[in-house]
Amino acid sequence: MGEVDAKRSRFVRGRGVLAWIAFLIAAVALVARYMPVANHTVLIIGALSPYLMSGAAVAAVLLLLDRRWWSAALALLLLAAAVIVEAPQYLRSGQPPEDSTPIRVLTANLYHGTADPESIATAAREHADLLLVQELSPHLALTLSENYLRSDFPYEVLRPGNYGAGVGIWSRYPIVQSSAITKFALGAITATVRPPGAADVIVASVHIAGPWPQSVDKWREEIAALPGVLERLAAAAGSGAAIVAGDLNATADLKPFRRLLDTGFRDGSPPFRFAATYPANMPVPPLIRIDHILTYNSTATGAYTVRIAGSDHRALGAKVYVPNSR
Repeated sequence: MGEVDAKRSRFVRGRGVLAWIAFLIAAVALVARYMPVANHTVLIIGALSPYLMSGAAVAAVLLLLDRRWWSAALALLLLAAAVIVEAPQYLRSGQPPEDSTPIRVLTANLYHGTADPESIATAAREHADLLLVQELSPHLALTLSENYLRSDFPYEVLRPGNYGAGVGIWSRYPIVQSSAITKFALGAITATVRPPGAADVIVASVHIAGPWPQSVDKWREEIAALPGVLERLAAAAGSGAAIVAGDLNATADLKPFRRLLDTGFRDGSPPFRFAATYPANMPVPPLIRIDHILTYNSTATGAYTVRIAGSDHRALGAKVYVPNSR
């Protein structure tokens, strides 16, 4: 065998190894979507699974180039499985009912209260009727209420805290009732708002404990408690709407998050799947969406993200259509 043939043989072998590595990564990512999140490894692989599963396409192309037909067919089957599990999140219909009223909802993590108040206020004035926030510090709550939001958002329910534990709701519409949810260490509150022409709407700002870099145990405990909270909010809403928004520290590709959707709530609609919110303070665009707008007896459309100066999250917004008053 000549030197050229030897180099070509090594190149082909290397391409084959790369193909199987890509296949293995994609297969592990697909499996991780259905595993309990018991550790950081499953958490990271599951959260990044839409990207990692694209390894099946890489493997298929490389194996086809090498004319390894049966191996390429296996890679194409894996790619098909990946498309099947991801496609519903892109294709689900989000058409609002005719007898409904649109409300603009914006949720934002304020990064331990260090986000720029003018940037927050600008985003709220331009994009929101309801502003739901997390990591609201006492100082930032006072600054926003006194200097930035009161004229446009005269109604508020605030539960500020230190070290990322504060939550709040600002509303253009009257708030007729509010309460705290005590199950979550970083805070959660609800408010019943009365939009003109619409039935009363229950809204909640929720922040689930982070699973990183600390142990995932507290996160597992809190996200397991959230379905019960959602079911109670749905029962309280009755024929009206409920909207739960905030930093849930989970993507739609994690099994514990998808259990939330067994309660009758929906995780927005296209193009929600493309609205990545985290991390927002890096040189590259955000990769994942851990902020969510969950809707019950209502329909969210037109998702978008908004940069908030000084925050490590982008705000997530949508227009939510809620039932009209009877």
